[in-house]
Amino acid sequence: MKNSSTGIIVWRMNPPHIWHWELIRKSLKENSITLVCIGTKGVRDEKNPFSFDQIKKWISSIFLNESKKISIVELPDNPSDFQWTINFQKQLEDMKIGKDIVFYWWDLKNDYAITCIHEYMKEWEKYNISFKERDRKKTKVHINGHDIDISATNVRLALKEKNNDIVDKMVDKKITQDLLLEYNKWV
Repeated sequence: MKNSSTGIIVWRMNPPHIWHWELIRKSLKENSITLVCIGTKGVRDEKNPFSFDQIKKWISSIFLNESKKISIVELPDNPSDFQWTINFQKQLEDMKIGKDIVFYWWDLKNDYAITCIHEYMKEWEKYNISFKERDRKKTKVHINGHDIDISATNVRLALKEKNNDIVDKMVDKKITQDLLLEYNKWV
């Protein structure tokens, strides 16, 4: 059942994979709008080989039919967790998203962004915040007799090792070719 809240997902998604899509779909189903915040460092490196613009393009291509219910924005890092929290709130205020927010994550106890939000919860008191966690135990693919966690880290490792079996199982086919092309340009 959809309500008037805003579903918020904060990740680097570098690169996005099928488990990201599942969480975005859940948020789209349960909220009037979904805000996908892509955390960025401002530099490309081994852990962040793809730009915000590239990640936004991929998300937009997967959710083309939902374009009126999804916003994809950049959320730059900040050396200060407190300042990152304040900047994030300012961004939300500028977007006029409303006061009811549902944060979606895989692991509420170990996610850095959620930890920052919890640590500075009194700064969020003007919002009605709830958290929805999805169980990561079911986020595996079976390849060559092994269960491998679906994660951006494992996708990057598969790209580096040119293991297209893993990439094909973890990345939506709509973006696979572009992902491989962009990664090969970067390395």
